[in-house]
Amino acid sequence: MASDIIGNAIVAIAAIIIVTVLIIAIIPDVYNAAFGIQSTAADAGDRVTTSVLVTNHCLAAPGIVELDLLNNGKGSLSESTIDLSVVYLGNASMPSNRLPLGGSGAGQYWNYTNIGRNVTGDTDGHWDPGETLVVSLVSPGYSFAPGEYEMKMILYNNALCQYRFRV
Repeated sequence: MASDIIGNAIVAIAAIIIVTVLIIAIIPDVYNAAFGIQSTAADAGDRVTTSVLVTNHCLAAPGIVELDLLNNGKGSLSESTIDLSVVYLGNASMPSNRLPLGGSGAGQYWNYTNIGRNVTGDTDGHWDPGETLVVSLVSPGYSFAPGEYEMKMILYNNALCQYRFRV
């Protein structure tokens, strides 16, 4: 009888230890999975509220094309997030090249100016809904030959702005 009680106690203690070890091993994985799902959902929501529309383009100089990009989404973008954008430029005879931001010298690069700041006196450093960003595609020593070009701008949250234009 005493041996049954001791045996049952040992089994109960072993069961408690096993359950504790399993909980310690499983709970962090469940928490990390839930956090990953929440993070992905937040990123998708951010991407959905981000929308950019090209409203105009012009050949500003032989080697410079300027595109007017309107923030027609619901959220504003800070200059630091605009700086994280990736811009590609290509045409029928040239594969798309990734352009660095604010380059100099002989290579192609892109730059931008927030016109909303100049027109409305907005100095918060954000590209707010309704404001226009002028993106300059610069090719020093290269004039844009007549033809069709394509610009792709991928924002920090993978929202895509794609635009075909003729020069």
